Amino acid sequence: MEELWQTKKAPIWLIVAVIAAHAASTPFFNFIVFPNHWLSPLSRATLGLINVTLQANLLYLAVIIVGLIFVIGRMRPADVGWRSDRLPAAVVYTLILWGVANLLVVAVLLAQGVPLAFNESWTKPGTTKTIGAFVAQIFGNALDEETIFRGFLTVQVMLLLRRFGETAAVIAAVVLVQAFFASIHIPMLLTNGASWSDILETLPVLFLAGVVLAAIYLATGNLFVAVGAHALTDAYMLLPRDAFCLADNFGFIYLGLGFVGALLWRFARPRFKLADGT
Repeated sequence: MEELWQTKKAPIWLIVAVIAAHAASTPFFNFIVFPNHWLSPLSRATLGLINVTLQANLLYLAVIIVGLIFVIGRMRPADVGWRSDRLPAAVVYTLILWGVANLLVVAVLLAQGVPLAFNESWTKPGTTKTIGAFVAQIFGNALDEETIFRGFLTVQVMLLLRRFGETAAVIAAVVLVQAFFASIHIPMLLTNGASWSDILETLPVLFLAGVVLAAIYLATGNLFVAVGAHALTDAYMLLPRDAFCLADNFGFIYLGLGFVGALLWRFARPRFKLADGT
């Protein structure tokens, strides 16, 4: 956490510009680009391996993160949590999280006496779509949203409010930014046919997911850990057959396991270092 307080402060205009750019681009993609299938040709040509989600988020990455934050705003990659030395640990964390989740499903199936079988998404035509969904998250949606909402906005709002005390600044930043994070999903929910009552029920869930992901980043200091947890939450990548329809709520399982893993990272890792004398 202390390292995050050393992050370079962004000018107010850049914070406002990032918020405005995301607020404007989300309706554009959901109300115009996606309904008109502008990105579908490449998705069909690659059998879903390069899907529309990946394409859209690569544009977000190029325009908002690279163009606006890095080039125009002159922020460094490290200022939004992009640290290459943190990547190996995040890869290990993500693989362990994925493995534990799959083992949990296997344990439930065995406990209920259900024969083990591969998930249909891996055995039927369309495997490229399954892989493409995860690729779209890890290199697209999860990477973009964690960078913008957790790596940039949450930390920058923390720095802005630090004068009120670090604890108050962290709480206020997490709450305010995750409320915005939840709200930018409204256009997507509308285009998916959700009613306003459904949306009002979904927004608190999205807010809570954002809070957990922010906690994972703050606890570990590793943005790529949050990216991995986020990617698996949206693209479950289950190997065993989902006989109990766990996938309907499996994102919560990943978030819960990811949060527990982050706490272990935060509190257990330093003790191991001391025990090793390092």
